[in-house]
Amino acid sequence: MVHFPRWQIISVIIVLVLGAVYAAPNLFSRGTLDDLPDWMPHSQINLGLDLQGGSYLLIAVDLAGVKKQELEDLEDAVRQTFKASGIGYRQLGVYGNHVGFTLTNPAEEDRARTALREMAPDANIDLEDNGQVRIEFSEEAERMRANSVLNQTIEIIRRRVDE
Repeated sequence: MVHFPRWQIISVIIVLVLGAVYAAPNLFSRGTLDDLPDWMPHSQINLGLDLQGGSYLLIAVDLAGVKKQELEDLEDAVRQTFKASGIGYRQLGVYGNHVGFTLTNPAEEDRARTALREMAPDANIDLEDNGQVRIEFSEEAERMRANSVLNQTIEIIRRRVDE
């Protein structure tokens, strides 16, 4: 049997008592701590999010902004494709939820329709007899894009959290 000197045993007991006194504030609520005597420590350990029960992430995606950006990208694609193909147009722009323009030569309707189908196969394309064109994404296409953007956002957040 090992015998320790009395001073070591007393030192260990003192350290244990002091540790208990300084750890005690973590066992009480803030209101109870205010009622304790002034000679007792009142500071508590600040727990991180993982020790407080986890953390929560709120994912918010600006789908209206994404749709607007896609319409602007489509507008740029129409401008570049029609310029390269020699198809004349005027008043090209984003108008609300669609891209619109007017063909300067309605006889180029078939060429324009073919070019537009290649650019936006999932869009609704309305060509009127007077040469006015309206391109609008279908609800299914918008839903698929929204799901894609949300999945992409979740993947980006997952990669950052996993680091």
